[in-house]
Amino acid sequence: MCREEASDLCNIELLQGPDAPPVIGIVKEEEEVGSSELGIREFETDYFCGPLFLDTEREMYKQLGERKISIPLGSLLRPWKIWQGMKDIGERTKAKGIQGNMQGDGRILGGIVVVGPSPSCDVLYSYLEETGKPIPVDDISSAVVKAGKLAMVEA
Repeated sequence: MCREEASDLCNIELLQGPDAPPVIGIVKEEEEVGSSELGIREFETDYFCGPLFLDTEREMYKQLGERKISIPLGSLLRPWKIWQGMKDIGERTKAKGIQGNMQGDGRILGGIVVVGPSPSCDVLYSYLEETGKPIPVDDISSAVVKAGKLAMVEA
């Protein structure tokens, strides 16, 4: 799901062009030199629009609550719901031309954080990844606009 979220984030109009604010990605795993097993380089070149940094201690993930994918007990009683959800995700990502892999620790949930300008660098918005759901583009766009307005005031 990270690929779909990264692609959707980078397609937000406010985050495109030479005057766009920087977009930074944080990954939790490192790919061995010469390997493409995890698909991190592919993620960076094909789906993401900024530099990636390795968080070896997973501090950012801790700040996001160290959440992992879980299946609610009630869903196990309705397996067709799980199947339908997976089918919907597959159709949505296929329509966007997004291909994934099943390598690495995909159980860890990430998110999106919009940070205001320095020197305060306050968190203006955070989104905690929800498995199978698209990112809230309008909310993220509003937070980016707010960050831009704060940057103009502090300049």
